[in-house]
Amino acid sequence: MKQFILAILLLPFLFKVSGQTLNIKEIDSLFSQAQGGLLRYPDSAWALSEEIRLLSREFNYEWGLLQSRVIKGLALYQKNELDSAAKSLLEIVAEAEKLKAGSFEEGRARTYLGFIYRRLNSFDKAEYNFRKATEIFQSLSENTQYTANLNNIGIIHGMRGQYGEALETFLKVREIALGDLLPEDQRMGRLSRALTNISNVYSEMGDHDLALDFAKQGLEIKLEMGDVIGVGFSYNAIGNIFRKNGQLDSAIYYYNRCIEGAPTNSARYIPIVLRARQYMAETFADKGDLTQALDVLTSSMKMRVENENYALEDALNLMALYHQNVNQIDSSLYYSNQALKMANANGNRTTARDASERLSMAYLKLKRYDSAYYYKSLYHQYNDSVFNESTLNKYNNLRIELETSEKQREIEVLQKQKEIDEKNQTLLIVSIVAILILSAGLATFLIYRHRNKQLKLRGEIEKGEMALQQQTLHMINLNNHIAEIENGLKSMKKKEVIGGKEVQGLLNNIFVNRSFEREWEQLETHFSKIHPNFNSQLLKRHDNLTQKERRLLALIKLDLNTREISGILSIEQRSVVMSRYRLKQKLGLEENEDLDAYVQTF
Repeated sequence: MKQFILAILLLPFLFKVSGQTLNIKEIDSLFSQAQGGLLRYPDSAWALSEEIRLLSREFNYEWGLLQSRVIKGLALYQKNELDSAAKSLLEIVAEAEKLKAGSFEEGRARTYLGFIYRRLNSFDKAEYNFRKATEIFQSLSENTQYTANLNNIGIIHGMRGQYGEALETFLKVREIALGDLLPEDQRMGRLSRALTNISNVYSEMGDHDLALDFAKQGLEIKLEMGDVIGVGFSYNAIGNIFRKNGQLDSAIYYYNRCIEGAPTNSARYIPIVLRARQYMAETFADKGDLTQALDVLTSSMKMRVENENYALEDALNLMALYHQNVNQIDSSLYYSNQALKMANANGNRTTARDASERLSMAYLKLKRYDSAYYYKSLYHQYNDSVFNESTLNKYNNLRIELETSEKQREIEVLQKQKEIDEKNQTLLIVSIVAILILSAGLATFLIYRHRNKQLKLRGEIEKGEMALQQQTLHMINLNNHIAEIENGLKSMKKKEVIGGKEVQGLLNNIFVNRSFEREWEQLETHFSKIHPNFNSQLLKRHDNLTQKERRLLALIKLDLNTREISGILSIEQRSVVMSRYRLKQKLGLEENEDLDAYVQTF
């Protein structure tokens, strides 16, 4: 009867939990919809993010609030608001790490941070975020996102000129695409992209025949799939190969095929067309036909502005260069100024540097030396900042590599704790019911048995601690006695009371047998009984410690002072201090961290 009444009382709580679960599923579904529409409809995705935010606040769903911010950050990127997007995504990463390190949302935010830094030519930051995203998605078995970010890392290697690393990465992507790790409907698309990227690397390395072979393999797959976007990429890639090989007419032919194959009203294809037009303009410039180059660029300007100013900075810089080369200085000044303004707005120092140099040259031709000097100074400032940022990024990457292992351990601990919390939450109701069903007699019996065990265990621990203390004192006293004998023999040797040879032999025998291996074995036996997990936990965190270093840490764990440790180890107190200092460095502790306190955590 009591159990029935309890079940009735719990029913409202169970219905509330069930309803909340359904609403959380609805929020997660909206998040998936918003992600799917980001590329084509960023404004609609923004509206969905607001709906996610309101629902999440109503049901106190922290992950939903974070998902809302993720969508807004990605939408800002699609709108080309790079500074705002970067700031928003960095905040999301910090918040995600607090809630649950290594989450899907953190992976998505890091992916888009990589895109932003790549656009801004901050390759170190871009690679770091792509690598973090790769680790996250691999741990979550999100193989599609994992492979995409692996591909992004390869692109960064290529942009840096690290063609060997880029080729190795793209070949790995091709291997994944040929296996069964990806869903079947994604394999051919990923394979064709990998082939195109391999082709680009071979092209940069000067092997145009291999580059063309891989590019055409990728094109055939995309044509077979009906992948219009992929076909456009391939046409541009093949055009670039011909251009690098000096076959400029063939390059223009493939750029034209990309432009002519553009589907109507396809937002995803527009960036590909804009790239084709820019490549074509550069190819006309290579041929010396600057008028045609300017016509191609001018025809693309309206499309760039209508599509969130896509790659507008680069186009403006080219327009300024070509106008300057045909001696149209006023037009060059106009486009250079536009490029500089946009670069400053987006925080793109590389483009700002190039635009400043262009303005300096234009004013020099006009003999306006004050303005020429001003922009030349500005150019040097931007150039220095680009160089300093690159150097700082390299330093930061080295520091990050050193901190990665410790950070990874912290993440693993947090993940395990989170898993435990989630399991505990799931079993909460069952646990409550089970506890109420337990009889008072059984509870009394368990408590009584537990007390007996505790008393027995406490007696064993006290006995072990006493044995450990006795063994420690025995080793200290034994070592002190041997030290006294040693000092006495040395004194006798100096006074020539007995023969120097015999004294030296005794001293050598003392030195050889002073390690007290039997005593150490006994000490370690008692120590392992009192602290059974110490050595395993220590080796798990620091597997490069020597036997002497582990013994020193064990003595520190026993809370022995420097004098006592020196007595056991048969070394001077100053040597103990130096050993502690070196050990602290080897464990990776900061200056302000206490070694004794750290050892007590094991």
